[in-house]
Amino acid sequence: MQKSNDLTIKEALDLMLKKYRLEQKATETDILKAWIKSMGAFVAGNTTKVEFVKSRAIIYLKSSVMRKEFSMEKEKIIELLNKELGGNILAEVEFK
Repeated sequence: MQKSNDLTIKEALDLMLKKYRLEQKATETDILKAWIKSMGAFVAGNTTKVEFVKSRAIIYLKSSVMRKEFSMEKEKIIELLNKELGGNILAEVEFK
């Protein structure tokens, strides 16, 4: 039986992230992990940075050809990443 002031580890971590305003960075890390897992090692090697701003992921790529190809498949990529993230976290993806 839990006491009223007991927290699970998940609840404690969520409170810590919120208190120190690290939620966005944690989400960026989750998106980067999902991106690497979904797209593979080659694409991960050509990815320089991932940012998350208000349900929008900004993915920086070294290759202009990849940027163009991925831009044409945005809807599929959003669906794939949201599935990997376990919810509707992303509404838009931008490639730079």
